[in-house]
Amino acid sequence: NLPIFLFITPMFLFSGTFFPISGIPEWAGVFSLILPLYHLVELTRFFCIGAMESNPIFNLSYLSLFILLFGSLALLFLKRRLIQKTELQKVLYPCNCNFSLLIVFSSQIYRSFTYCRYFCRCPAQMA
Repeated sequence: NLPIFLFITPMFLFSGTFFPISGIPEWAGVFSLILPLYHLVELTRFFCIGAMESNPIFNLSYLSLFILLFGSLALLFLKRRLIQKTELQKVLYPCNCNFSLLIVFSSQIYRSFTYCRYFCRCPAQMA
């Protein structure tokens, strides 16, 4: 699986999950500061055993900014995708019934059109 190979495995290896960051080379230490898992591991160590390599306020602020930035990007892309699917739904289903709206978000567009044609009770489909 490509996302696991490219993102999650390096995050576990360079975040200090299994060994402290102070024991890895300088370039890997700089790379680990970019990863969000490093900051989460540091906060977990701080709250569980009181040990830390960096400032907990910095870790909290980094995680907050990371969540705000990538959360807003995820919402933006989700809205774009939903708007595109809603426009497709308006083209495929002029009756705008709830049954077709429920099924149009699945990947089986032809099957949902067939279901809407047979089960929809709105005036546009009855004619």
